[in-house]
Amino acid sequence: MARERPRLPGPRQPPLYFAGRTAEIDSLREALAMLCASGDASNGIELFTGVPGAGKTQLANEYARRVAGERHSGRTVHVVDLDTHLLTDEIGVFLTLAKALGEAAIGKAVSGLDTNTTGRTFGVAGVQAGATASHGRRTGTLPELLSDSLDAGMWRGKALVVVIDELQSVEPAGMAALRVLHRGAHGCPIQLIGFGLQHTPAVLAAPREGVAGISRVAKKTALGPLDAAEARDAVAGAALKNDARDPAGLDAAVAHGVLVADENDDLSFGIPSFHRHMVSRLEARGRGCTPKR
Repeated sequence: MARERPRLPGPRQPPLYFAGRTAEIDSLREALAMLCASGDASNGIELFTGVPGAGKTQLANEYARRVAGERHSGRTVHVVDLDTHLLTDEIGVFLTLAKALGEAAIGKAVSGLDTNTTGRTFGVAGVQAGATASHGRRTGTLPELLSDSLDAGMWRGKALVVVIDELQSVEPAGMAALRVLHRGAHGCPIQLIGFGLQHTPAVLAAPREGVAGISRVAKKTALGPLDAAEARDAVAGAALKNDARDPAGLDAAVAHGVLVADENDDLSFGIPSFHRHMVSRLEARGRGCTPKR
């Protein structure tokens, strides 16, 4: 049975190549399997931090691509990429989760939105417009909506992976919804994964606008550089994706020194964004170049 494609709205796409991060993906997958087996709630936020270009978004997309459509303990895994700005509207968050689960109709029924919102992008403006036109429930907290959706059968046989990138940019008004996703709701299994810059833990821990921060996370991982073998695989893979006409020449260029082209810049070694830069340099230099030693 073919796996379901990841449900990632917007322009973000799975990377053209991916190397390394095996331990991180295995850890996330193990946590997801345990969550589905328990059927309880969120394991808490699993947080990944790193410098710009460290591969946080690539890791998010690759994990989403691999687990979307998988089945664990009788539950089918669905994936959603949640924008930090949407966290400020709890009904918007709920409708986005419902849509990702393939249960948009139940989501609208539970939230009280009428059928005029069908086909809308579930952004804040669309949610507010729908709520204004609604003849049913006009407001609702995220815990109430999750509880009602469980009774309505929205979570039957399903689990949700929620990916939030650029989490350091979460707005104060979005902390309440983030805390709900962090602690989860019984019977609504949600794996919450956050990605952000190095100061993200401090941003989450600080109480803002009367809402307590999140000082304890399920797991916190700082993404460092790829090791030499992983970095070589990443550059070689990207190079071959860009030019498969001379794979031997490109592979030789990689093996003989492209990874140390900026040998005085130790911070760039093993950083995925640097690998893409190296591929561009390979293309600019041409296949007949003499590799730097």
